[in-house]
Amino acid sequence: MLLTVDVGNTSTHAGVFDDDRLVASFRFATEARASADALGLYLCGLLDLNGVDRRRVDGVSLATVVPPLRRRYEEMAERYFSSELHVLAAEDCGIPIDYEPPSSVGADRIANAVAAKARVGAPVIIVDFGTATTLDALDARGHYVGGAITLGPESTLAGLYGRTAQLPMVDLTEPSRAIGRSTQESIRSGVIHGLAGIIDGLVRRFRSELRAQAPTLATGGLAPMVVSACETVSDVVLDLTLQGIRMVYEARTR
Repeated sequence: MLLTVDVGNTSTHAGVFDDDRLVASFRFATEARASADALGLYLCGLLDLNGVDRRRVDGVSLATVVPPLRRRYEEMAERYFSSELHVLAAEDCGIPIDYEPPSSVGADRIANAVAAKARVGAPVIIVDFGTATTLDALDARGHYVGGAITLGPESTLAGLYGRTAQLPMVDLTEPSRAIGRSTQESIRSGVIHGLAGIIDGLVRRFRSELRAQAPTLATGGLAPMVVSACETVSDVVLDLTLQGIRMVYEARTR
């Protein structure tokens, strides 16, 4: 079994694969100061809760945008799973990177590109809803050619609350209509429908520059909510990043 971990700025998404089958997945808050022991105990506890025997895990692969946690995950993998940690990087993903410098592409974006290409081919566009919302594109050659970065839904909501005197913090739920009939409804519409409009606009521009009606896959915990208001997204694949981490790991360890 392979334990895959995608460490984002706000949340961490982890999953366990038995060959190519995802048998368990879970999300938890990213703690930048977490020790190796804290990470190990937390992950082992989540494996137990999901009925996975940690003794069957013989590989750990990591994609992270929080560099200080890399060393702690290395210690955790060795201590709790007797495994050397594999860390996903642009140079070992198997996809040509037309981005400067290639090493600056986030590991999660690379994982998404690998999994999306395997799923639908190229060209393809990927939208990942996290702390930031990222859009990435592969051209018809299968090259990663770049993308766009904008605010994520929760970051937008926090920015409104933190920088205005009278707007309240609201729960981020799917709005029932675009024209909000209360302050809370108006905020939800602005965040969800507003971001959906940004996504649709960028996807259309990407397709124009790619000169192809590229399919668009979405991932991230809030993807279903935002995609329900989008017009250009083909499919939601919640485990896309974990699948990409697995594919890169398997390609490097064959």
